[in-house]
Amino acid sequence: MMLQEVLTQIEGQPEQPIITTMLLRSMQQAHYSDESLGHFGLAAEFYTHFTSPIRRYPDLMVHRLIHSYATNGMTIEEKEKWAPKLQPIAEQTSLEERRSIDTEREVVDLKKAEYMLDKVGNEYDAVISSVTSFGMFIALPSTVEGLVHISQMKDDYYSFVESQLALVGERTHKMFRIGQPVRVKVANVDLDAHSVDFELLASEEVPLASAEILSKIEARPKRPTRPRDHEKGGQRRGDQKKNSHPRRPVAKKDSQNVLLKSR
Repeated sequence: MMLQEVLTQIEGQPEQPIITTMLLRSMQQAHYSDESLGHFGLAAEFYTHFTSPIRRYPDLMVHRLIHSYATNGMTIEEKEKWAPKLQPIAEQTSLEERRSIDTEREVVDLKKAEYMLDKVGNEYDAVISSVTSFGMFIALPSTVEGLVHISQMKDDYYSFVESQLALVGERTHKMFRIGQPVRVKVANVDLDAHSVDFELLASEEVPLASAEILSKIEARPKRPTRPRDHEKGGQRRGDQKKNSHPRRPVAKKDSQNVLLKSR
């Protein structure tokens, strides 16, 4: 209830994407369980689910339990018959669900990369969908996402401010964070890595970090003096990992568990 009130208060505000993402990441991933732990997102003390037609093995198990209890009653003996079977089933189905989700994401990323193959050099209005220490993930209106690696942000040295999910320029004080509109150009498409790389285009509308945010950067230990990136061939941090194209952070589901059996 409290979280819902927070989401209602920030609706339509510039900070909405940041706060919503941070709330999602703070929650546990959904999983199947043989214990009655309820459902956090629905604020339900008791919860189970199944679909029709049956698409998942947990759905089949729910049907089996209903049929068993309807036929034989919810006796102690009947519960004891099922008890040793349910925990390993819950663990295995949770594991396989995560695998299937990861596979689905890989396929979607591949098809989006294929779609962008002939669009290298095109420019787009886009939105920052995630900010990390190694760069920013950018989302196009078509839902295609790609990375602006921090090594390509050459107009300044950018520091990652985790509390704001933002990159802030030490000299220019430019700030980039979730939900911010940007203009980008497609720089590269890598089918093998299922990835799209963007180049951030110059804009006069980039907001500047507040004094409070700048104070957090200034309070950090000073980084070692080294050649600037455009001088003496100096490397920006993350250059050595540029080709690995790290995956964007994934928001967690908003439920603590999905009940497989009520006791």
